[in-house]
Amino acid sequence: MRSMRMLRLLAVLIVVSMLPLSRSNAQTPTTNSPINRLLSQGANVARHSQTGYVRWIGAAAGTTLDQPVGLNRADTLNIANAYLAEYGNLFGLAQASDATVAKTSTTQDGRQVVRYKQRYQGVPVIAGELQVQVNQAGELLSINGEVLPNLNLNTNPKIDQAKAINTAQTYVATKYDVNLAALNVSKSELAIYNPALLGGTGLQKSSLVWFVTVESTSSNPIREYVFVNAQSGEISLAFNQIGFAKNRFVCNDNNVVDNDDNPNNNCDQPSEYVRTEGSAASNDADIDAAYDYSGDTYDFFNLFFGRNSIDNNGMNLISLVKHCPPGAGCPYGNAFWNGRQMTYGQGFAAADDVVAHELSHGVTEYTSNLFYYFQSGAINEAMSDIFGEFMDQTNGSADDDETTRWIMGEDLGGIRNMQDPTQGDQPDRMLSELYVLDPNLLDSGGVHSNSGVANKAAYLLSDGDTFNGQTIASIGITKTAHLFYETQISSLTSGSDYADLASALRQACTSLTGSHGITAADCVEVNKTILATEMDLQPTNAPAPDIAACSPGQTQTTVFNEDFEALPNNRWSASALSGSTETWTTNPAPLVGTYATSGSGSATNYNGVYGWNQAVEESAFTQNASVTVPANGFAYFRHAYDFYAPIDAGVVEYSTNNGSTWQSAAGLFSFNGPTNIAEDGAFGGEQAYVGNSNGYNASRLNLASLAGQSIRFRFKVALGDTPTPNRSVTWSIDDFEIYTCNGPAAPAAPSLFLSSDVLVQQGKQTSATIGTASDDLDLAGALTVSTAGAPTGMNVSISNQAGILKANVNCACSSAVGTYPITVTVRDSGNLTASQVFNIEVEPAGQSLINGGFELGTNWQAFSNSFSDVSPPLCSLPGCAGAPRTGTSWLRFGARSGTTETAFAQQTFTTTAGDATLEFYLSIYAHNGRGIQDYVKLSLDGEEIFRVSDANTEYDNGYAKVTIPLTDLSAGEHVLRFDSVNNSTANIVRFSIDDISFVTETNQCRGSNLYLPMITK
Repeated sequence: MRSMRMLRLLAVLIVVSMLPLSRSNAQTPTTNSPINRLLSQGANVARHSQTGYVRWIGAAAGTTLDQPVGLNRADTLNIANAYLAEYGNLFGLAQASDATVAKTSTTQDGRQVVRYKQRYQGVPVIAGELQVQVNQAGELLSINGEVLPNLNLNTNPKIDQAKAINTAQTYVATKYDVNLAALNVSKSELAIYNPALLGGTGLQKSSLVWFVTVESTSSNPIREYVFVNAQSGEISLAFNQIGFAKNRFVCNDNNVVDNDDNPNNNCDQPSEYVRTEGSAASNDADIDAAYDYSGDTYDFFNLFFGRNSIDNNGMNLISLVKHCPPGAGCPYGNAFWNGRQMTYGQGFAAADDVVAHELSHGVTEYTSNLFYYFQSGAINEAMSDIFGEFMDQTNGSADDDETTRWIMGEDLGGIRNMQDPTQGDQPDRMLSELYVLDPNLLDSGGVHSNSGVANKAAYLLSDGDTFNGQTIASIGITKTAHLFYETQISSLTSGSDYADLASALRQACTSLTGSHGITAADCVEVNKTILATEMDLQPTNAPAPDIAACSPGQTQTTVFNEDFEALPNNRWSASALSGSTETWTTNPAPLVGTYATSGSGSATNYNGVYGWNQAVEESAFTQNASVTVPANGFAYFRHAYDFYAPIDAGVVEYSTNNGSTWQSAAGLFSFNGPTNIAEDGAFGGEQAYVGNSNGYNASRLNLASLAGQSIRFRFKVALGDTPTPNRSVTWSIDDFEIYTCNGPAAPAAPSLFLSSDVLVQQGKQTSATIGTASDDLDLAGALTVSTAGAPTGMNVSISNQAGILKANVNCACSSAVGTYPITVTVRDSGNLTASQVFNIEVEPAGQSLINGGFELGTNWQAFSNSFSDVSPPLCSLPGCAGAPRTGTSWLRFGARSGTTETAFAQQTFTTTAGDATLEFYLSIYAHNGRGIQDYVKLSLDGEEIFRVSDANTEYDNGYAKVTIPLTDLSAGEHVLRFDSVNNSTANIVRFSIDDISFVTETNQCRGSNLYLPMITK
């Protein structure tokens, strides 16, 4: 482990050493290189967001990929091994022998799936798994998974196994407040761990760990995975793998608290069984429900997929009812699968979907084995919801009607709403503000909350609906069930994330076309569902992104490197630019590291300097000497930050005149640059890093425009104007480099994501942000964009502003009312392309309120801001503090502290006569105090119909719906206007408004921006 030293800028600037996931050893592409051959065959190729290597290769619909020459088609394993040898290096596998066969399986239609486990010097890599799928002819259908590239670490542990086991058991006993005697270690082995493969936060470096599984000797819900660092003895990560089985056994705990040693809790003796397979009903509701519904679950998996119980090998289905773990209350209000049996608190077996949910955790364990951690855990939890609800809807029970059929646990009052996860404050798409990070693992990384994304996808495919700009036709439960099951058995691995699930669903539909009634048209609906739920994207508050310095196939030549191992040194200097002179003093105590683990982390390795800062202070960490930028040069660094958003911030600046003057480097970033605007303080109005990075990540700058010039960089942090006692800012920086990348990069198509459609009236023109584009090395803004599919009389162009794509639509009156699919293609300098489709919906001239989601700014005919705030009322990301409810734009009123703002936004619209309903979503942010002097009012034709002040706390916890009924509206034009007055003194207040819907009973015209379905149907 490299030694680490640390700095604090203002309050803290930590400089931490990490081992980057270098890609310098990847294969240099040639005309006949594997990647080029794949692309020439139309293969779908996707990259891993953390390692930068390929994570998915899939044949296009109706095709297969080339077959190794000279092999027996019937020899599936040798064929799979040959494919692995050919393409494994694209995934970062140094040699095929670094992966060993873990499992082989055959699907119902005869496809073969071989799962491999990555090993380094014989030591398994946690979540390092690849899967090869071939058809009956031995032709390649897909390879997917993730491995750790370029491993280089000592596999000889300093901590012996016995000590690691003791550390793990002691930790678990303390965490759950149980006796050591009540715990058992079921597994302990050396392994290699890197957060990059699990999607969690923390330093993305590989380390040797003891992987210890600690379980309860009773049925206490404990199956803790503990990773004990094999060199230092510290706990690198710990989380509970418990997922909160037609041979049935049921036992009854009778609501007696389990005191660790009651053998009845294990339900493993015939004398303890109160009902067994084929026996009569017991007349106890819990016992009989557990028996009946576990049988229904067996039947569901057997009938739909030919699966023989949980393990596909006739595993007994054991249920323990009326159980009460110690310290959890009695009756116990939960249920869980512990790897062997189902355990229920009183009444929980009465919900058929809950029974199937828990048993489905067992199916996951024996198929994809998804870790119960962050995104893989959310998918794990969603799979149980999905199959649990599918069983509930197909087992003939009478408890499902149109209002409850998508409610998980409706018999218990409702646990989750799969049709609308937001009803339970769960995300229904990846960019939802409801997406939970959970860095402290209060819910294993948000597994129960973030499952809403996959749940929404299952609902959309099964029933069909309009959501997030996509209208999806129903394909029914049977087809949907087969698609999700296919991902479990042939594609997903233990560390898969939502991007993997997106690829898996696409591949599943391709593989199953022609089976179970699945058609190519169904695959179109699958893709629209993925777009609607944004599965291909990483959430805004997800663990931070990472990227290597150069692309696969390139080598790196470094002209300047700083690993910050020895500080202070003469290459960098720290200074207070304003405020306290006490900014730099010796750190009086070890500082907490950046590991998001349950253990002590590695804080004891840190020394450094410490500073205390008052408000309006600014500090810099500056490179002392200039460096000549090479041709096609880049700069690169790794960092993590935690700023008091949106007030405190960090910026990167550069100088080309030896530090005499400085300018922002924001425009040079090609990956993970600062995309937000600081609200006030020294950086007020500047593009900056704000908020929390959610762990370490990498950023890259393209210096090609500065070739030949002398350059030096500095990192600056500042506190905002608003005084808050004991506030500090932290920015950790490491591995700063200036360099070139040599040789051609392995071809990688641009990344394109279109997330919104466009609504326009006949005879009008409009503009709307429709999505984003990026590329491996090209600046996003350098990508060329073209369109196809516009009808006669409609002009469509796409502007590209640093990768943010905006559609400009001019719709002549001759354009017929209807929906027009427009194909967008982005092309990089290597002539590689990516294409996607968005829709332009043309409505008749003179319709009602338009662009209620504020994505198409021209429809709001007037707005004004009498005070020079950092942004106008019509806000878009990036650029405004706060966030929209949906899309990238919203209406925002608010002033800096100590200032006054008056502002309004209005639209003139036409409607028919009759009653109507006006709905919108409102959120209020009040920092450092509130009162009644700040308010927003809404008027229709000059008559006030709604008012709210910052004294109202109803809208503090995110967006809440406001509904206003309107009666006897006259036909013709009306003016809808929002007015705001902000007389902020010591406080900052923001009123955010989004997703306005105006619906009349007669015309059902909509004000949605098509980013979400109609609020009123």
